Amino acid sequence: MSKLKFTANITAFVAILITVSCSVLNNNYTKNWQGSDLPGHIYATFDGFNGKQDFSAQKYSNGRMNVKYSTDVPTGEMHLEIKCNSKIVLNRDVSGNVRDSIHFDNPGNEPVQFTFKAKNAAGKFDLTY
Repeated sequence: MSKLKFTANITAFVAILITVSCSVLNNNYTKNWQGSDLPGHIYATFDGFNGKQDFSAQKYSNGRMNVKYSTDVPTGEMHLEIKCNSKIVLNRDVSGNVRDSIHFDNPGNEPVQFTFKAKNAAGKFDLTY
């Protein structure tokens, strides 16, 4: 094999290896996801959740947000982040069994985003607003 052909093969191999490595490192998948995003209610069950899932509030209540959430995530890690008008109002670990609520003002009925971030998580969540 010529030196030029060998170098081209090595270069191609390294490029493929880097691409595959980045895909594995940025593994973003969900296995057996069952759920729904309805106005006022977001819920799901899952066997394997890696990455993040964003939801946007679809209804508002007179400038006040009352959010109730519960999780049952016995395996892996999961975090919940709530943003109102791009400002974080909640950022917490919700791994395990969590039941809680948060109330905050939203006088202009600004956009509210709910983001679940997970690593090797299995279980379920339920969020109402």
